[in-house]
Amino acid sequence: MLLPVDVALMVEMRRRAVAFAAEKNFSFLNGGGEGFSKASFGGDRSEAGRYAANIRWQENTVDSPPLVGYSGDMEGAEKLKSQLHILASTTDTKLAELNGKLGGVTASFRQSVEAINKLAGVYEKTEISKFSREYYQFMQRQEQKHFFHFKRATPEERQRLIDLAKKNADFYNQESLERALENIALKEPEIARIKAEIAPLNDLYYANQWQRFFLVTNTNGHVHRSMECSTTYDTTDWAWLPHLSGLTDKEAVDDQGGILCTHCFPEAPSDYTSGESKAKREGREQRAEEKRVRDEIRLKKKITADGSDVRLTSNRMKTDNRTGEQYASTTKISSITGAKEFLRDAMEFKRLPKPSYIAASWLDADWVNGMDGLHTDENVAVIAGLLSEKTGDSVDKILDDAEKRARKNRGI
Repeated sequence: MLLPVDVALMVEMRRRAVAFAAEKNFSFLNGGGEGFSKASFGGDRSEAGRYAANIRWQENTVDSPPLVGYSGDMEGAEKLKSQLHILASTTDTKLAELNGKLGGVTASFRQSVEAINKLAGVYEKTEISKFSREYYQFMQRQEQKHFFHFKRATPEERQRLIDLAKKNADFYNQESLERALENIALKEPEIARIKAEIAPLNDLYYANQWQRFFLVTNTNGHVHRSMECSTTYDTTDWAWLPHLSGLTDKEAVDDQGGILCTHCFPEAPSDYTSGESKAKREGREQRAEEKRVRDEIRLKKKITADGSDVRLTSNRMKTDNRTGEQYASTTKISSITGAKEFLRDAMEFKRLPKPSYIAASWLDADWVNGMDGLHTDENVAVIAGLLSEKTGDSVDKILDDAEKRARKNRGI
């Protein structure tokens, strides 16, 4: 069985809803059962959709019982609600799958029809420039018009178009014309088969009129009752949310965030319509968590606990060539790696013999502080102390390790 629902329970729910509405003498009944007749199959389906939208809002308000007619039996109401959700979500999930297939097959069928129409020369002529937007829109209207004409044409009319296309096709278009005819022969029965599968599922929906939700997937999209909302466009991208079918507005907000369309849900509370989408919130939270992890990793590599840099000053003054002013050079130590390199260089100056290639004019007192005067005992003590706090090793061990690296670097 396609739909795992208690049919008798659904019929009873429907009967009680009608009885309850008739007892309350709701105005939408128009003096009798006409309103519910339209909601099923007694009238126009577009009217049925508008009627159902109004009723669903009334049934989903905070003060209303979970289901009409079960105000005293909460256990029964919850069971009915669960059954309705199973029916609605299962039906709409299958409908979404079938409509997706139908869209793909129809697009392929339409492409073949347009190829035949183009070869048959049925499109009207125009003086509009081929490189303008107006020409693109004109051709869209032509393709739409003649596509529907081909679909509704009698076998004789179709054959006339095909014969005309064959007559106009040159050597290079013969193969594409044959492919188009083969594709039409394959896709048209497939379209009919998919529509035959869709029809009973649509009948099931129109018989029960459960709540549906559709998400606009464009930037800052909202959740709508249907894809016919006047605030959307032909270029709007949609995502059906069948897992929410049969649920209340509040449950939709819990799942998607407070992004209900104010036009589709005019009486919804402001926090249902002016909030942040669940996807956007989760994306923001994920980015924040990723940033926190990156910052944590970066902080572990820093020499200080708060991630700040350490500025060291030379004990040797320099002269600015332009102004003649005296100044002391500085350097910045940011990371643990930079601190270890600084200490390695410092140990090379302080604990290893002066290389033979260094000029004799360099006094030992100057050499031990480095060629730039930055490796003073005070600076070494500061960096070694910070590295000790960061790694947990003693200062002596840190300096001994730095000396080993210096000897390895010098090859001694």
